[in-house]
Amino acid sequence: MLRIRTLIILWLVSLCWNRGIATEPVITFSVRNMPIEQVLLLLEKQTSLQVSFESSLLGQMRPVTLSVKKQTLSVCLYELFQGYDIEWQVTDSYLVLKRRRFVDYSPKDSIKMVSLQEFVVEADSLKRSLALTDEPGKELLSGNQIRRLPVFMGQPDLIKSLQHLPGVATGTEGISGMYVRGGNNDENLFLIDGMPVYQINHLGGLFSAFNSDVIDKLDFYKGFFPARYEGRLSSVTDIQTKSGNMQSWHGGFNIGLIQGLLNLEGPLVKDKLSVHVSVRRTWADLLAIPTLAIISKINKETHTGRYSFHDINARMDYRHSDRSLWSLSVFSGDDVFSLTNKVNNNYANVKESNHYKVRWGNLAASLNWRYRLSDHFHTLLTASYTRYRSKLRYSDETFSYGDDERERNSVVSSMVSGIDDGRITARFEYTPSSIHRFQGGVSTRLQAFRPEYEELNQVEESGPIQMRQKNVQRMLGNETVLFVEDRFTLSEALRIDAGISLSSFYLDRTWYWSLQPRLSLRYLWNEQMSAKLAYSRMHQAVHLLPASYLELPTDIWLPSCSGVKPSVSDQVSAGVYFSPNRNYSFSMEGYFKYIQHLADFKPWVNRYPDGMEWQEKLTEGIGRAYGLEWMARKETGKLTGWIGYTLSWSERKFSAYNMGCYFPSRYDNRHKLNIVASYRFNEKVELNASWFYSSGNWMTIVPDSHQDWAYLYRNNYQLPPNHRLDLGLNIYRKRKNGRMGIWNISIYNAYCRKNPTIAWAERSKGTWVKVRQLSLFPIIPSFSYTYKF
Repeated sequence: MLRIRTLIILWLVSLCWNRGIATEPVITFSVRNMPIEQVLLLLEKQTSLQVSFESSLLGQMRPVTLSVKKQTLSVCLYELFQGYDIEWQVTDSYLVLKRRRFVDYSPKDSIKMVSLQEFVVEADSLKRSLALTDEPGKELLSGNQIRRLPVFMGQPDLIKSLQHLPGVATGTEGISGMYVRGGNNDENLFLIDGMPVYQINHLGGLFSAFNSDVIDKLDFYKGFFPARYEGRLSSVTDIQTKSGNMQSWHGGFNIGLIQGLLNLEGPLVKDKLSVHVSVRRTWADLLAIPTLAIISKINKETHTGRYSFHDINARMDYRHSDRSLWSLSVFSGDDVFSLTNKVNNNYANVKESNHYKVRWGNLAASLNWRYRLSDHFHTLLTASYTRYRSKLRYSDETFSYGDDERERNSVVSSMVSGIDDGRITARFEYTPSSIHRFQGGVSTRLQAFRPEYEELNQVEESGPIQMRQKNVQRMLGNETVLFVEDRFTLSEALRIDAGISLSSFYLDRTWYWSLQPRLSLRYLWNEQMSAKLAYSRMHQAVHLLPASYLELPTDIWLPSCSGVKPSVSDQVSAGVYFSPNRNYSFSMEGYFKYIQHLADFKPWVNRYPDGMEWQEKLTEGIGRAYGLEWMARKETGKLTGWIGYTLSWSERKFSAYNMGCYFPSRYDNRHKLNIVASYRFNEKVELNASWFYSSGNWMTIVPDSHQDWAYLYRNNYQLPPNHRLDLGLNIYRKRKNGRMGIWNISIYNAYCRKNPTIAWAERSKGTWVKVRQLSLFPIIPSFSYTYKF
């Protein structure tokens, strides 16, 4: 089997290398303190292009110190104008330079560089070059890349796209969880236009809460973290949504098996004010009606229920001037699940009914003001508010009746948990030259936590007894963060990113201080190969406590308190990166991460609200994770994709478990292999495929005869390996006036691998234990239709 896999990998790599590619003009020069006008004359001589620009464009550029050897024109221009608001376009025999509109981030107006051989490459692809980027463990993805992966139920999924990257464990089959480099699911920071998001999935994790159609680009960090990011230990996903078109109206819709999407953008005031709105909703509740009707008829009971989710993304951009931009972003995502059962027992003269309803979701908004004081000094002011709520309500009612008496008993229980997060952040960026960039800022946050709000009403008419119980627990925390970071080039080969973040978290008359240094070094051996070394200390003052094996809305966000201090991680990562040209890149990264003050439940405590203080339920531990990651990527041509492999270890240590010894974390997957490929046959047909293999997750077996095993040997059984193949076919039909229809046909789990979603242990033959598993996701075909205008 290993031999066959090796042959497949070698065949894919050979296909990548055998694809013919067009080349751009190659530049070679070395200058020191040379005026930019003279550097452009050198480019004219080596490219036979005529450079055109306004006389005032280059007035503030300092003398250039740069050395390039046999480098493409695109890379040369990127290095030359990095840090300046200058963009370029090559058409025919002209190289046109112009001032970048600081406020316009629309992908429809992105600059493209065209070589003399009519080879087109997006400017963002230069930033994705592994040899040129400064931070190890950083990925830059666009919305187009996410949408080109095979989809589940007709809708691209951001979280599942990130799961294909090395170092990101998939978690439970079909669930949109993320476990980055041995971290937990709550150790990932998600930002949408500067506002944090706490609930990142729908339907218990089957779909992510991020609509891929509104994503312009995202930065994903897992190794080195710039000082401006703080609050999570394992990863940062910074999402920028699309701004509305300032010139004309555009839109589209998507119809899939269980959900639909509507997208609309355009100018309210041309060249001044634009809006972009996208709405997505499922109609699973409509599909559930006939299913529940059949079940009711078979069981002779009444079953009614519904499940639905929606998310709304809206953004408004106001261009006050070429220096100033205001943007307002709103995000709303909500899930509702309800189920009602009614039973009439005519023989016992009893009617029973119970109702279960849970609702959870995010509501967030952010206001951003970008202002450019000069070509070298930019500012950004962000004010945001995020509200996350999880509401659970259960009622049980029994009605007994006889010839002479009637009796009614009822119990109503409700629980609410959530968090309110308001923050104001001020940032500035100063770029005195192309070899030096300085950033800094301050952020203050006010967070209101509601770990539990439980209310119980019980009525017994036979007594008559009426009992009411209410348990309310609220916590108010304040966090302030100061940060500075500096990127500077010491020589042609060595570039340094250094930063530091100072945070203070206040809760319950206690201050928690944290100093978090960050350092990244990039050394260019030559134009194609680089080595990177980074160290990051991260601080996290909030914890997500899982109430079950799956990631469910009953999980509770809790701040650091007297029982558990804020978590702290120290991570060292290093890697070697090779980019022979703009089309191919190869990398190998290693990392070691040590985590302190991890939070978990103590043995024997109830994980649901019961009146006991949360501080008394928690215990504190440590963790460590280390591993190696390999990746080979092809980014241009008809065949694109990547191959990634991860060899990793993830362990935990709590004094209350496993006799104080290290034990594997739940998602300690030793091996993980991902193969992602996309082949464009022509302008009309595109085939996408992704395959992954992962070592099995860990679970705790608790035989009936040894009830204390869970607290002596935790995660003592490893499930079988997971692997799955997903396929997708896109058919594009271009129409007049730029309109397009897209048919998508996808197959999830193409060869129907039964990967476990839920597993449990049963007693068999005395003290022997048999592990049973339930697979919920067999082969699932789906289709969708998208129309854009």
